[in-house]
Amino acid sequence: MDAAVRAWLTSHLGTTTDQANLDLRYARLRTARAVAIEILRERLAALISDQPSTLAVTGVVSLLQR
Repeated sequence: MDAAVRAWLTSHLGTTTDQANLDLRYARLRTARAVAIEILRERLAALISDQPSTLAVTGVVSLLQR
């Protein structure tokens, strides 16, 4: 992976993203876009599973997203 690809990934995924992990994924997936999508989907899945969203206004509405 060259410096431009690494910079693009870092700008989309954040500076705290593990660079060794990026290298391994890039070698396997072969495109920066595929790496970014895979990582962002994993992060989204973790957010959804760890923190189900609930909104309740007593007597008006109650929403639960799982």
